[in-house]
Amino acid sequence: MDFDPAQQAEDLKAFEGRLVEIVNNLGPTAVKWKCILVLCISCCLLSAYAFVVDIHTAKFGTITELFLNHKFFTMCCIILILLFATGVQQRIMAQAIITNRYRNILKDLNMSCDNLGKLILRPNSS
Repeated sequence: MDFDPAQQAEDLKAFEGRLVEIVNNLGPTAVKWKCILVLCISCCLLSAYAFVVDIHTAKFGTITELFLNHKFFTMCCIILILLFATGVQQRIMAQAIITNRYRNILKDLNMSCDNLGKLILRPNSS
């Protein structure tokens, strides 16, 4: 089988273009989930502060009464737990996960890629 260098270069450019497209399309989704996570963590921290500072917290007998009295804190904690249970951290880190997987695959072909998906050709080691 004869390999045409022009055809190989065209294939590499097409592969690089597709990889850059995949990485760029993950960006807006990651930003959206980062904003949601920061908002939930901020709400949880603010409501936790209000929970700790509340004078009436000491007079409740059970932990159930505490959480029922501080509904916003309870709701924020539940939402935060659900976000992490559904894998929001993987959605945020999707670009890094994809590029690291491609780097592992491309290592066998004496290539790599940067964080934007651009191919890096390495010199032949033989």
